[in-house]
Amino acid sequence: MGRLIYDAEEVLDLPGAGHPHISGWLETSVQGNFDRGAILDGPLSDSNLPIYLVETALTVHMSMVEVAANDEERAAYLNNISVDLGCLGRREAALEYIQDAIEIRRDLAENQPEAFRSHLAVSLNNLSARLSDLGRKSEAFDAIREAVAIYRELAESRPETFRFNLAQSLNNLSSQLTNQGMQDIALDTAQESVDIFRDLTKVKPELYRPALADSLNNLSDQLGSLGKPEVALGTIQEALDIYRGLAGLQPEAFRPDLAVSLGVRGMVLEGLGRVEEARASYTEALEIISPFADRFPDGPAGDIRAMLLDDLNELEDGEAG
Repeated sequence: MGRLIYDAEEVLDLPGAGHPHISGWLETSVQGNFDRGAILDGPLSDSNLPIYLVETALTVHMSMVEVAANDEERAAYLNNISVDLGCLGRREAALEYIQDAIEIRRDLAENQPEAFRSHLAVSLNNLSARLSDLGRKSEAFDAIREAVAIYRELAESRPETFRFNLAQSLNNLSSQLTNQGMQDIALDTAQESVDIFRDLTKVKPELYRPALADSLNNLSDQLGSLGKPEVALGTIQEALDIYRGLAGLQPEAFRPDLAVSLGVRGMVLEGLGRVEEARASYTEALEIISPFADRFPDGPAGDIRAMLLDDLNELEDGEAG
């Protein structure tokens, strides 16, 4: 859906990132209309949803939660609402919604573990992200550890179903381990995530390449932090190659990820003393992320731009000093 809207707005000279004409019409059209919301629910719950469709997704999910058929369906919509709010930078509200989803899913998992433990793990992943956004690192760490423990057990008995979820959770755990100062374990965890995604990508490359690129981003960051810049550079270059290809096909969905990879590459190059290349990488990343950050300054795109500006300013200050 995101690609279709992007192409339509390009043809009509209505650029999606800054002027969401068609996406804005979609948002208006689903308000209070449950039938339309039901039709759009699936496409708007895509994990790679373009940022300019998130407000539409939030409208749909807020409408559908009111007519949820059962507790699990309600929890699923609460989870999605939390993700939407997180993308829009509404961090406190995002945490409230995911806590409500966790409460429902814990009860369901206690009564029917085989049916609902995996759903609980999904929400624990989200809870960890929401807590981390608010600086509650210790609680975020506890939540993602619980998710990983669930997925490890599930992946042992049903690897074809749960290895992807395990790898995603391991990638998130790696970041939280870094926040806890456990760098060596974080590196091992990031490597395990990459290894799983590589295996999955061999079987279904179109489905799993975005997740592989994300895990390579994290692995490169871990390698750079542990003084292995040459290996880190090769790793982030692989992520960049993937994201450039994906951004060519779905620019509004993957250009922000491309900007993140360019930022990581800039830090690695800076660590290697390749200052001009680092500056070029930061500059390209800022050019890519700025249209998204202009529209959603309080969301992840705004955070990414702020970090890139800090990195570029530190580079310039280091040269001046």
